[in-house]
Amino acid sequence: MKTEKTLDEKLRIAHEIYRVYGLNQKEHPRGNRTFPEDVEFLKNDKYDFAAVKWERNDATGGGGVEWTGWITLYYREKEKDGIAPFRELETEKIVTRDKNLQRNDKPHLWDFKYVGLKELEQDKVEVAWTNEKGIKGPTYQIKLEQITRV
Repeated sequence: MKTEKTLDEKLRIAHEIYRVYGLNQKEHPRGNRTFPEDVEFLKNDKYDFAAVKWERNDATGGGGVEWTGWITLYYREKEKDGIAPFRELETEKIVTRDKNLQRNDKPHLWDFKYVGLKELEQDKVEVAWTNEKGIKGPTYQIKLEQITRV
């Protein structure tokens, strides 16, 4: 969700405090790139959570570009003797701009560049694509080890 913190500040928090690594932009051959659009955090008595909204842009030889978005939920159980490694779950990848056929584009999702993260139960959260106003787009309920689109 859009907050006062910049994406750079959120990425620094993810790296330094939560110790979630690899959230930087990834360059691929042929000009393709994957980058985080937003990061949100949540803690409860049992778990630490970090949710990241990703976008990947795939360039094609014919000049088209495909945009794909998804959310990765990073979570770990709190341990008394140190820090457990994060596990991760990914939602489905949604193509919002088709590289070949404009009629397959999903422009109604183009403004959803943020991630919302809300606790439902101790081991169940809701993650959602959100826009600048906090309105939800694709939404998922994640009971750890299981993802359900709602």
